[in-house]
Order: sequence, then C-alpha cells, then structure tokens
Amino acid sequence: MPAASSRSASLHDAFGPLTVLLVGLGLRLYRLPAQPFWVDEIGVWSASIQPDLAGALAVAKGHVMAMPLHYLQTWLVARLGLSGEWLRLPDALWGTASIYLGYGLARHYADRRTALLTAGLLALSPTLIMYSQELRFYATLVFFYLAVILAGFNALQTGHARAWLVFTLIGAIGLLFHIYTIFGLGAVWSEALRRRLWARDRRAWRFLLLSTIGLTLGLAGSALYFGGVPGYRVPLFAQTTLVTFLLGGMGILPLFPLQGWGWLWFVLVALAALGGLVIVVRERGGGLLSALGINLLAVGLIVAMNAYRHYFLHSRQILFLTFWTALLAARGISAALSWMECHRQRVGPLTAVALLVVGWSAVPTLVQYYTLHKNPVRDLEPVLAGLWQPGEGICVIPDYDTVVFWYYWQNNLGRAIRPCTASSARQDLAVRFVLADPGLDLSDTFIRSDQSPWNTLYPKTLWVRR
Repeated sequence: MPAASSRSASLHDAFGPLTVLLVGLGLRLYRLPAQPFWVDEIGVWSASIQPDLAGALAVAKGHVMAMPLHYLQTWLVARLGLSGEWLRLPDALWGTASIYLGYGLARHYADRRTALLTAGLLALSPTLIMYSQELRFYATLVFFYLAVILAGFNALQTGHARAWLVFTLIGAIGLLFHIYTIFGLGAVWSEALRRRLWARDRRAWRFLLLSTIGLTLGLAGSALYFGGVPGYRVPLFAQTTLVTFLLGGMGILPLFPLQGWGWLWFVLVALAALGGLVIVVRERGGGLLSALGINLLAVGLIVAMNAYRHYFLHSRQILFLTFWTALLAARGISAALSWMECHRQRVGPLTAVALLVVGWSAVPTLVQYYTLHKNPVRDLEPVLAGLWQPGEGICVIPDYDTVVFWYYWQNNLGRAIRPCTASSARQDLAVRFVLADPGLDLSDTFIRSDQSPWNTLYPKTLWVRR
C-alpha cells in the first residue's frame, strides 16, 4: 500500500507540471505566425537568407549588442525548411522550456504548490508569451538566465567538478545568445555567500571563482567582438520612465496596448506579488531576499551600461525579472490557499482551482494580445493599393522602418517605397504618400488619410499629399 500510494503521489506531482507545460506550449504556438515582423525581427530574418554562416555572423555583428547564436539558430532552421514568421518557432520552444526551468528553480525556494503556481503564472504570462512569439533573443535570455542559476545551485549542492563544468558551459552558451545571461551569476553568488561557501567548502569556492572569471572573460570577449554600439545617441528614457521600465520587465505592466478587463491579469499578479513579498520579508526568507536584492543590483548595472552607451532603456532588457515576480505572486496565492485550508474543512483541490482562476483572469488579456496589430503593414496595403498610381512615391518615416514595408509589399508597392525625412517628403513632389509615426504632423503639406487601430504596437499614420 505505501508503495502504491507513493507511485500515485509521484504521478500527481508529475501531472500538474506537465499540464502547465502543455498549456504554456499551446499558448506560445497559437497564432505564432499571425503577427507581422517588426523592424528588429526583420534584422534577424536577414540572417536566415545569408548563403553561409559567415554571412549570418556578419548580420549579428552589425546589430546593437547582438550575440551570434540566435542569428545562427535562425540561419540553421531556415536551412531546415522554416521561413517567414515560422522562424519564430525555436523561440516559442525556448519560452516553453523556461516554464520547466522556472518550476525547478521555484522548488529551490518554495514547496511544490508554490512551484506549480509559479510555473502556471509563467505559462500564462502575456509578457513572456509575447516575447516567445518574437524573432528575437529575449526568450533565450530568460531560458539561459534560469538555466545558469539552476546549474549553479546544482554545482553548489553536489560540489562535483563535472557540475561546475556544466554550469560554466551553460553560462558561456547563454552569453552567446544574450549577454545579460551573466546576471544569473548573481543569484548563484548570493546563495554561495549566504551559505558561507568560502569557509565551508574551499574546493567549491575555488570552482565558483574560476567559473566566474571564465564567464567574465567570455563576456568581455563577446562584447568586444559582437557588441556593436549605435553610432548615434539616444536618451536613456526615450521610450520609458524608470518605473515603467522596471514594472514592465517584472511582468506586471503590459508592453502592448490594453483596454478594460485586459488589465485584470496584471492587477491580480501585482497584488499577489506584493502580498508574497510582505510574507517573505516577515518570514525573513534569506535566500529569496538576497536573490531579489542581487537582481535589483543587476537592474542598476543595466541602467548604468545603457547610460554609458547612450542607448535607450526598454523593459525587455530585464525580462528575466518575470520569474521573480511569478515566484512572489505564487507565494502570495499559496499563503491564501493555506489560510483557507486552515479555516475551512472541505475546500477541494485548491491548487487546481487557483490555477483555473488565474487562467480565467488571463483570458481578457490574451484575447486582446492575440488580436494585436504589431504594425499596420497588412491594414494599410489594401488602402494604398486603391489610391496609388505608378510613379508615385511612398515615404516611410523614420527611415529604418522602410525595410518592414518593403518586406511585405515588395511584390506590389515595393518599388515605390523609400526612406525619407519630413522635410524631404515635403520637397519631393514625386512623393504622394507618407507613412509616419503618429506624433509627426505633416498637415501643412499632406492630408491625414488613415490611422492605425488603437491596438497597434508600432502604429503609422498614412498622409496623402494635398
């Protein structure tokens, strides 16, 4: 009987994480190719059409702080038959695998219920789903950040030289996807210091130092060779404030337009995470608190680096914070469930009920996300096709967005599309149409013809010459 009971418990423990993982996979595959590329994705796509690996590496080297492995991944899967928006498939799989790693890391800090709730929140996170459906390296950033921490904790636990080697290799590979993988080291160091590793296990302490030195040298080499910086200066807060930068990276502020009930998920997660933080502080959860503190230091370093490079901040740069928010929110929800169990006799399968409630709260947000317009290329093409005449120019402002419209319109309007500035568009009489960011007013020369829907992430206004 005890053996049968043990097997039943093991099956139950495996069923929950597996179900959450399958839900997360489904949400990341659903409508994966539906959203058109935006300009940064087109940059990665360009690696897929290079004739060889050297060409793909050259593309990576030409982009701002872009490490090579994501570009090589894109080149490789294109050789295997993927094309267009389906090139995002590996990122959806990286994002799904991050849920599994998140469950494993949460088990280090909390019980099975809290870990399962953490995995559920990661699976349903609209922010993580969004970046798992984008041809960029942010899904791999989250994956390797969590993998570095888990591998580091395993090395601290076992002390085996092989475990330290695996930790270093995972960190090195992660750095070649995204340099901010290095910040996973912070959580490992906070754990080592909390355990007084230098006094308890000198051998493990030496391995940690050697691994850190190796990864730091790898970071320096990668940044020097691939870490291109823009030849222009952008204000640090050109696209965000410090508060929205932090909250967006934590996954409690949407990074795409929302209305009404779409905010419900973010409000509930923020309240649950706040409750979880209060509980952890009251319980003096040293391991988790030290990890949270080291992550705040990491955020400070990222802000400082961006300021030094004269580059703008964006919440996606600190997307790894979503795990810690999910863990705190799960801790808050788990505490509420424990309270209910103490005060009520018949409560049923509370963890499953909690996951269902959390899932339903995400529905309005996800419905709005899946109907999002990443940019207006598909909405504007029929409008322009009905107005455009051969010989008329179509200007795009800012000029770097030109490649997006060319990519989608190359067969019909491609020859008419050109980059320009507001002044050159006004002066060039051959330009009849301008696609410009909504903040630009061209009403002295052009008439506003069409505007992007409210739920467009990168909107454009169509102007027609008077």
